[in-house]
Amino acid sequence: SLFGGACALLGKVSEGAWIELGESLLDRFPAATVSQVIKQREVLENSQTGVMQKIYAVKVLLGREEYKPLRDALGRFDGLLEQAIQWSDLVRGSRNAIHFGAIPPVPNTYESVAVLLLAAHQHLGLLYRIRARVLS
Repeated sequence: SLFGGACALLGKVSEGAWIELGESLLDRFPAATVSQVIKQREVLENSQTGVMQKIYAVKVLLGREEYKPLRDALGRFDGLLEQAIQWSDLVRGSRNAIHFGAIPPVPNTYESVAVLLLAAHQHLGLLYRIRARVLS
């Protein structure tokens, strides 16, 4: 259906935003402690790793002490990040409906897909604001 196609595209965008954020966090990580984030690098670089594993790898990176100033600068960071994770998980579930026999947690209707699309600006915007701060 058209709704499934929209969710597939939105899922690709969401996954890409998380991966780009994770890569930027890894690229800016202090060289002296880079061995401490090998697992997160492997998760982000493995094409067979699920999107939620990649998201949690990014969350672990953001939670490290090295990024405390970044979290502080963003204000209500923890709540906003959790909301972005929840939204991404809903998108993932809706996107997975393209697989034969898969049933999304929330049926892909005009209303549910519209809510996901309308929320994309808020959640993807957060990810790209964090990334911009990391790169600056």
